[in-house]
Amino acid sequence: MRHLPEHEWTLLSLPGRYFQWRIRGNPLSWRYHPALQQQYDLVIATSMVDLATLKGTNPQLAKTPSLLYVHENQFAYPVSDQQKQCVEPLMVNLYNLLAATKVVFNSEFNRKSCMEGLSVFLKKMPDHLPQGISDEIDAKSSVIPVPIEHEALPAREQNLLAQKPFTIVWNHRWEYDKGPERLLAIMHCVEARNLNVHWAIVGEQFRQIPTAMKQIQQQFSTSLKQYGYLPSRDEYLQCLAQSQMVLSTAIHEFQGLAVMEAVAQGAVPLVPNRLSYPHYFSQEYQYSSHENIEVEANNAADCIVKSVESRLSGNSGCVPDVSHYFWSQQKQVYELMIQSLVERE
Repeated sequence: MRHLPEHEWTLLSLPGRYFQWRIRGNPLSWRYHPALQQQYDLVIATSMVDLATLKGTNPQLAKTPSLLYVHENQFAYPVSDQQKQCVEPLMVNLYNLLAATKVVFNSEFNRKSCMEGLSVFLKKMPDHLPQGISDEIDAKSSVIPVPIEHEALPAREQNLLAQKPFTIVWNHRWEYDKGPERLLAIMHCVEARNLNVHWAIVGEQFRQIPTAMKQIQQQFSTSLKQYGYLPSRDEYLQCLAQSQMVLSTAIHEFQGLAVMEAVAQGAVPLVPNRLSYPHYFSQEYQYSSHENIEVEANNAADCIVKSVESRLSGNSGCVPDVSHYFWSQQKQVYELMIQSLVERE
């Protein structure tokens, strides 16, 4: 909305909590919302919106072109030990994919895992399943990443950074799918190698903080440069700009905006060779994934050792160019997509 002000926008949103209720109940929550009684040229919905039911319960929207932006798909979402796989979110995703005029994924990994998961899901249906569902969805799908909100900071003082302890930032939601246990294991491996490394552990926290995050605060208090949520975006960006490396330990990542933001501020990425990361970063920025957390932690620690040694020899590391993901570069892509759907009306 901010980057395409030439359009007249109406925004509907709901709090990010109660996932099972939210993904199925949002049309009911908006049932009598006055904004939905109007006529629109286009409906843009994220994959959390039950688009099919929203259009079905609001006849004035039934024939309005719709763009479904799939930022994550439930067919490839990892379930924690405290959760059970529920079929309802999968059916919402399926009906949304069918109801949308155009489907856009934020990464090729997201698109591929969705289509593969959908195929497996459909094969479990007992009977009366029409042929060609996957082909129909695939034909109207494309991949356009979420653009990076890039605020220019003063130029990084590379010489000054080189004089400071090597700082690694981990900037993700503090939940199981971002791999907090894997982060803890990596930190232990790095500590065992006697590296002079500082850590900035930042990100959004929720009511239940993973045990591993509490252990990090207790066990690494002397090497924690930053710990906790940074409410100011300026503080957050400064934290990224003052870090030499950004680390991901995610077991669920459909794009990886947090890493991209850090890279945009000059941090070298270190990511597992899984999920969406290989689509966005070359092999030199990846460490080998492994089901065994300790094995994976050692693989990541090996890469960190190389980066620290390289820095000591005067090489600060080559930061990949992510400028083509900035809004300045992606704006026209979004504009053309919106225009093509509105003209179809």
